[in-house]
Amino acid sequence: MNYHQLFCDNVIKEGTSGYLTASGYSMWPVIPDGTLAEISPLGSLFPEKGDLLLINRDGRLTVHRCWKIVCHNGNPMVITKGDTNLGFDPPTPLNQVLGRVVKLRFRVLGDMNPNRGFLKLYSEVICMAEPLARYWARICQFLLRRKKRSCIDDGFR
Repeated sequence: MNYHQLFCDNVIKEGTSGYLTASGYSMWPVIPDGTLAEISPLGSLFPEKGDLLLINRDGRLTVHRCWKIVCHNGNPMVITKGDTNLGFDPPTPLNQVLGRVVKLRFRVLGDMNPNRGFLKLYSEVICMAEPLARYWARICQFLLRRKKRSCIDDGFR
């Protein structure tokens, strides 16, 4: 059994918070690769637009931003999207949403709550309109390509 499965079975299902380390760039710049995220279970609450949600997709854990809740055949489904992804994720049944990110621990900035202050404002702006989100995703992808290229040129990988 891997760490992520243990996390889901022992932390989220018990109703307590736990930490996961982010890997990847789908939520950059809000969640850079290597950022520690504290996840709290949703409980009986519905996610809100802009929430950073931990989702179990076929045994793979993903944190993406909630865009909306839709009903499909009487079942609530969550529509999510990574900030640097151009398109939306497939609709996710609410029972696959394991929790909400309540704290981000940055290497330089320290702890920040993604549901308050600047990060909340960022969330509200990014979720205002789909075309704006797509445009922002293109900018982020361009910046990430440049960042990765400069790291390779400098001899880092």
